[in-house]
Amino acid sequence: MTARERAMIRDFPLQLVSRRLEYRAPTPGDADFIHPAILASHSHLQPWMRWAKHTPTLDDTKLYVRRALWEWHDRESLDYRLFWDGQFVGNCAIHTIQWEVPSAQIGYWLHAEFYGRGFITEAVERLEQFAWEELDLARLEIRCHAGNVASAKVAVRAGFEQEAHMRNSFRDNSGNLSDALIFAKTRVPRSESR
Repeated sequence: MTARERAMIRDFPLQLVSRRLEYRAPTPGDADFIHPAILASHSHLQPWMRWAKHTPTLDDTKLYVRRALWEWHDRESLDYRLFWDGQFVGNCAIHTIQWEVPSAQIGYWLHAEFYGRGFITEAVERLEQFAWEELDLARLEIRCHAGNVASAKVAVRAGFEQEAHMRNSFRDNSGNLSDALIFAKTRVPRSESR
């Protein structure tokens, strides 16, 4: 059995908590609250998030939710919806999981109404703990557009070390060649230390 197949038969928690936030795995009706949050935050998300290149329709958001469900069940990505006092504030996910390494990336976005409260740093720290304890990863990355200063600050505040500044590594949502930053943390997994 491969590492990915072993992950597919494991149950991962559908809910997590941290000091201020509740985390919930994807459910089919999530577009009802995610779509208004994306629309309210689109001007903030559009420069940085590839999926926000265009203003999404409700059907686009429903597809986004269905993909998150599929990727959760297929163990390609473990998305969590973030809630504070019952309000949806954003999303944080462990994605691009490579079970054979094992490694993954953490991605996130925040509803613009909740900027500046430290919610994403808190979520990254909680998902990092989950990645080490539950997934037993060896490597965890945060990648962002080099111009996305706020995202880079989250990585630094969460203790990730910048490993690379990749020049002209992708085209941004305006079609311009852009740089990416890679931040990472590594450890020896329990499975390797036996």
